Amino acid sequence: MNAHLGLDIITNKLQGNFKKVIAAISHLFVLMFAIWVMVIGGCSLVALTLEPVQISAAMGIKMAYVYVAIPISGLLIVYFGLLKIVQLFSSSIDVVKEV
Repeated sequence: MNAHLGLDIITNKLQGNFKKVIAAISHLFVLMFAIWVMVIGGCSLVALTLEPVQISAAMGIKMAYVYVAIPISGLLIVYFGLLKIVQLFSSSIDVVKEV
């Protein structure tokens, strides 16, 4: 529950502590992607479009303001991913119900 289908299929077939470790590893991969692509890459995109000012034709605002949603979303994914990992190891409840 509350997991991506592709990540959930693998962890549902496992049991015990190995199940928690594999779930944590899958969350870490999602975290690495969010940090690298969304936060770092998103900040680079915002910086790239902020200096040579690109204006949105429809909204009339700088495109950097539109693109700032990417690093903010990445930070939210990182926050909730870390929260899931902490919950995973701080509870004795089954992974399927908590993660």
